[in-house]
Amino acid sequence: TQAEYTEANKQVKKSIKADKQKYVEKLVTTAEKAAREGNMKQLYDTMKKPEGKYSKPETGQGQRRQANHRNSTTAEQIDRILRGTPE
Repeated sequence: TQAEYTEANKQVKKSIKADKQKYVEKLVTTAEKAAREGNMKQLYDTMKKPEGKYSKPETGQGQRRQANHRNSTTAEQIDRILRGTPE
């Protein structure tokens, strides 16, 4: 039924949000560790991951723009966390 679909959809969205948060926290931890150790290559690589530099290339221009916007938002979140500024 529609109610079951709506509930399942909410659960999926909640799960995706939680997974993304865990991923971002792991990247932040890795970036902080690399910064403390002065490992600039690892820091650079870690900061480029959310920008999609290591992902498969998209096929269409619109998909590319949308993916870049979504990934830059994740990169901005990591940057804010590292600087300690609120969202």
